[in-house]
Amino acid sequence: AQIVINEIMYNPPESNTDFLEYIELYNPTNANINLKDYRISEAFAVTFPDTIIPADGYFLVCVNSFKFDSVFGIKAMQWTSNNLNNTSERITLTNAAGAIIDSVRYFDIGNGWNPKADGDGYSLELCRPNVDNSKGEFWKISNSNTGITIEGKPFYGSPGKMNLVPC
Repeated sequence: AQIVINEIMYNPPESNTDFLEYIELYNPTNANINLKDYRISEAFAVTFPDTIIPADGYFLVCVNSFKFDSVFGIKAMQWTSNNLNNTSERITLTNAAGAIIDSVRYFDIGNGWNPKADGDGYSLELCRPNVDNSKGEFWKISNSNTGITIEGKPFYGSPGKMNLVPC
């Protein structure tokens, strides 16, 4: 069973707060997966409690669960340390035994990464869950307008939903 890091909002269009940073995990399998004692490390630290990602389902982890829920109306698990770096960062998901399940290093510019994700209101979405998500060319800025405007910028992202960006 494989969990995929599927969407990243590393620099939302909020001045000096980044309360809406999030990472979306996706379970592309046809079986439920329990994340108990899985961890995300390097970017921030979080160890998952007894948590199920349903088959073909999503799980969100964010920097501020209260703000995230109040803006998107979606429950997400809050991580407890650090914000995501606004220039480049590695996000690594490991299982309970410490084996790497998925790892992504995003960049704000270069290496195939779109600079509009750097504070302009766009999340980064993986174009398909079965591609090599370590390559920037498979990450696209979201084309899903949430209908939410933050500091005059429309917010594009699809937290908890299927990504609609083309490869």
